[in-house]
Amino acid sequence: GSTIVLVDEVIDEYAVVTKSLTLRGESRRHRPVLRGVILADEPGTSPLRVTISDVRVRREFRGIGFDDVGGHRITIRRVELGRDETTVDGMNFSTQVPMTLVVEDNWVHPTTSQTSGITFYSSSPSGTSHVRIAGNRISQAGSDIGGSGIDVAMAGTSRTSIDIYGNSVFDVARSRAGGASGI
Repeated sequence: GSTIVLVDEVIDEYAVVTKSLTLRGESRRHRPVLRGVILADEPGTSPLRVTISDVRVRREFRGIGFDDVGGHRITIRRVELGRDETTVDGMNFSTQVPMTLVVEDNWVHPTTSQTSGITFYSSSPSGTSHVRIAGNRISQAGSDIGGSGIDVAMAGTSRTSIDIYGNSVFDVARSRAGGASGI
Protein backbone atom coordinates (compact mmCIF):
# COMPACT_ATOMS: atom_id res chain seq x y z
CA GLY A 1 0.00 0.00 0.00
CA SER A 2 0.89 3.65 -0.34
CA THR A 3 2.29 5.93 2.35
CA ILE A 4 0.59 9.28 2.91
CA VAL A 5 2.51 11.82 5.00
CA LEU A 6 0.39 14.64 6.41
CA VAL A 7 2.25 17.92 6.72
CA ASP A 8 -0.53 20.49 7.26
CA GLU A 9 -1.23 21.43 10.86
CA VAL A 10 -5.04 21.22 10.68
CA ILE A 11 -6.91 19.10 8.17
CA ASP A 12 -10.46 19.51 9.47
CA GLU A 13 -11.82 16.56 7.49
CA TYR A 14 -12.49 12.87 8.00
CA ALA A 15 -9.98 10.35 6.67
CA VAL A 16 -12.00 7.44 5.26
CA VAL A 17 -9.68 4.50 4.59
CA THR A 18 -10.87 1.60 2.43
CA LYS A 19 -7.53 0.56 0.90
CA SER A 20 -4.21 -0.64 2.31
CA LEU A 21 -1.98 2.28 3.28
CA THR A 22 0.15 4.00 5.87
CA LEU A 23 -1.15 7.38 7.07
CA ARG A 24 1.16 9.33 9.34
CA GLY A 25 2.17 12.76 10.46
CA GLU A 26 5.38 14.29 9.18
CA SER A 27 7.16 13.53 12.47
CA ARG A 28 6.40 12.51 16.03
CA ARG A 29 6.58 16.17 17.08
CA HIS A 30 4.37 17.49 14.28
CA ARG A 31 0.98 15.80 14.60
CA PRO A 32 -1.58 17.03 12.05
CA VAL A 33 -5.19 17.26 13.24
CA LEU A 34 -7.99 15.28 11.55
CA ARG A 35 -11.68 15.56 12.44
CA GLY A 36 -12.07 11.78 12.42
CA VAL A 37 -10.82 8.48 11.01
CA ILE A 38 -13.03 5.72 9.61
CA LEU A 39 -11.63 2.37 8.46
CA ALA A 40 -13.75 -0.10 6.49
CA ASP A 41 -13.34 -2.89 3.97
CA GLU A 42 -15.20 -2.92 0.67
CA PRO A 43 -16.80 -6.00 -0.91
CA GLY A 44 -14.45 -7.94 -3.15
CA THR A 45 -11.22 -6.35 -1.91
CA SER A 46 -8.17 -8.06 -0.45
CA PRO A 47 -7.43 -7.80 3.29
CA LEU A 48 -6.51 -4.30 4.48
CA ARG A 49 -3.02 -3.53 5.74
CA VAL A 50 -3.37 -0.15 7.44
CA THR A 51 -1.02 1.73 9.78
CA ILE A 52 -2.01 5.09 11.21
CA SER A 53 0.46 6.96 13.41
CA ASP A 54 1.52 10.35 14.72
CA VAL A 55 -1.75 12.23 14.15
CA ARG A 56 -4.34 13.92 16.36
CA VAL A 57 -8.01 13.12 15.89
CA ARG A 58 -10.73 15.42 17.18
CA ARG A 59 -13.99 13.45 17.20
CA GLU A 60 -13.93 9.72 16.46
CA PHE A 61 -11.85 6.76 15.35
CA ARG A 62 -13.84 3.83 13.97
CA GLY A 63 -12.97 0.55 12.36
CA ILE A 64 -16.32 -0.69 11.07
CA GLY A 65 -17.78 -2.96 8.45
CA PHE A 66 -15.04 -5.58 8.50
CA ASP A 67 -17.34 -8.25 7.15
CA ASP A 68 -16.31 -9.21 3.62
CA VAL A 69 -12.88 -10.85 3.79
CA GLY A 70 -10.74 -11.86 6.77
CA GLY A 71 -7.06 -11.27 7.45
CA HIS A 72 -7.04 -7.49 7.92
CA ARG A 73 -4.09 -6.04 9.85
CA ILE A 74 -4.77 -2.65 11.44
CA THR A 75 -2.08 -0.85 13.48
CA ILE A 76 -2.78 2.38 15.37
CA ARG A 77 0.22 4.03 17.08
CA ARG A 78 0.84 7.36 18.78
CA VAL A 79 -2.58 8.84 18.00
CA GLU A 80 -4.12 11.49 20.24
CA LEU A 81 -7.91 11.26 20.28
CA GLY A 82 -10.07 13.95 21.84
CA ARG A 83 -7.54 16.55 22.91
CA ASP A 84 -9.36 19.70 24.05
CA GLU A 85 -12.68 18.57 22.53
CA THR A 86 -16.14 18.33 24.11
CA THR A 87 -17.85 15.62 22.00
CA VAL A 88 -15.53 12.68 21.42
CA ASP A 89 -16.19 8.99 20.85
CA GLY A 90 -13.47 6.51 21.72
CA MET A 91 -11.56 4.17 19.41
CA ASN A 92 -14.12 1.61 18.27
CA PHE A 93 -13.43 -1.50 16.21
CA SER A 94 -16.03 -4.03 15.11
CA THR A 95 -15.44 -7.11 12.96
CA GLN A 96 -17.35 -10.07 11.58
CA VAL A 97 -14.19 -11.68 10.14
CA PRO A 98 -10.85 -12.67 11.69
CA MET A 99 -8.36 -9.80 11.85
CA THR A 100 -5.27 -8.51 13.65
CA LEU A 101 -5.59 -5.25 15.56
CA VAL A 102 -2.66 -3.48 17.25
CA VAL A 103 -3.47 -0.37 19.31
CA GLU A 104 -0.30 0.95 20.99
CA ASP A 105 0.94 4.11 22.68
CA ASN A 106 -2.17 6.23 22.07
CA TRP A 107 -3.82 8.91 24.19
CA VAL A 108 -7.63 8.56 24.27
CA HIS A 109 -10.04 10.96 25.97
CA PRO A 110 -13.68 10.13 25.11
CA THR A 111 -16.33 12.50 26.42
CA THR A 112 -19.69 11.26 25.09
CA SER A 113 -22.11 9.47 27.39
CA GLN A 114 -21.06 5.96 28.46
CA THR A 115 -18.45 5.68 25.71
CA SER A 116 -15.48 3.37 26.25
CA GLY A 117 -11.96 4.55 25.50
CA ILE A 118 -11.04 1.57 23.31
CA THR A 119 -13.60 -1.00 22.16
CA PHE A 120 -13.10 -4.23 20.21
CA TYR A 121 -16.15 -6.32 19.24
CA SER A 122 -15.92 -9.54 17.24
CA SER A 123 -18.84 -11.57 15.94
CA SER A 124 -16.85 -13.73 13.54
CA PRO A 125 -18.26 -17.23 13.00
CA SER A 126 -14.82 -18.81 12.41
CA GLY A 127 -11.07 -18.22 12.49
CA THR A 128 -8.95 -16.39 15.06
CA SER A 129 -8.58 -12.66 15.65
CA HIS A 130 -5.47 -11.28 17.35
CA VAL A 131 -5.73 -8.10 19.41
CA ARG A 132 -2.97 -6.20 21.20
CA ILE A 133 -3.88 -3.14 23.28
CA ALA A 134 -0.74 -1.88 25.01
CA GLY A 135 0.83 1.28 26.37
CA ASN A 136 -2.24 3.48 25.90
CA ARG A 137 -3.39 6.30 28.18
CA ILE A 138 -7.17 6.43 28.57
CA SER A 139 -8.90 9.08 30.63
CA GLN A 140 -12.41 10.42 30.91
CA ALA A 141 -11.41 13.08 33.42
CA GLY A 142 -14.08 15.72 33.80
CA SER A 143 -16.89 13.45 32.55
CA ASP A 144 -19.36 12.15 35.12
CA ILE A 145 -20.98 9.89 32.50
CA GLY A 146 -17.89 8.02 31.32
CA GLY A 147 -17.94 4.38 30.23
CA SER A 148 -15.29 1.67 30.42
CA GLY A 149 -11.64 2.30 29.74
CA ILE A 150 -11.15 -0.78 27.54
CA ASP A 151 -14.11 -2.87 26.42
CA VAL A 152 -13.68 -6.21 24.63
CA ALA A 153 -16.64 -8.36 23.63
CA MET A 154 -17.02 -11.46 21.47
CA ALA A 155 -19.96 -13.33 20.00
CA GLY A 156 -20.08 -16.23 17.58
CA THR A 157 -17.83 -19.26 17.55
CA SER A 158 -14.47 -17.78 16.53
CA ARG A 159 -11.40 -17.47 18.74
CA THR A 160 -9.86 -14.20 19.85
CA SER A 161 -6.36 -13.93 21.27
CA ILE A 162 -6.10 -10.73 23.32
CA ASP A 163 -3.08 -9.10 24.93
CA ILE A 164 -3.91 -6.11 27.12
CA TYR A 165 -1.06 -4.71 29.16
CA GLY A 166 0.81 -1.59 30.19
CA ASN A 167 -2.18 0.71 29.73
CA SER A 168 -2.89 3.64 32.03
CA VAL A 169 -6.66 3.74 32.55
CA PHE A 170 -7.93 6.42 34.92
CA ASP A 171 -11.02 8.41 35.82
CA VAL A 172 -13.35 6.13 33.83
CA ALA A 173 -16.58 4.19 34.52
CA ARG A 174 -18.26 7.07 36.30
CA SER A 175 -21.69 6.59 34.71
CA ARG A 176 -24.32 5.57 37.25
CA ALA A 177 -26.05 3.37 34.67
CA GLY A 178 -23.82 0.44 35.70
CA GLY A 179 -21.94 -2.15 33.69
CA ALA A 180 -18.78 -0.12 33.10
CA SER A 181 -15.31 -0.90 34.41
CA GLY A 182 -11.68 0.05 33.84
CA ILE A 183 -11.02 -2.99 31.64
